[in-house]
Amino acid sequence: ANTVTKQPFIFWEGETLVLNVLGKPSSKQDAIGKPKGHQLKVRVTAVPRADKATDHMVDFWQTNL
Repeated sequence: ANTVTKQPFIFWEGETLVLNVLGKPSSKQDAIGKPKGHQLKVRVTAVPRADKATDHMVDFWQTNL
């Protein structure tokens, strides 16, 4: 029988917590969405230039965890 193991979007790898995110920049609002496969959808308002969206997403996570 074929058994498919669904990989979670968040898991521990040793002492490191891994969060697999599917980021969408240039959104209307910052928001944590629903899981999509093995990723968690996250929307941020920042534009994807000069790492602004990445930096904004990191700040968003820091204030929402």
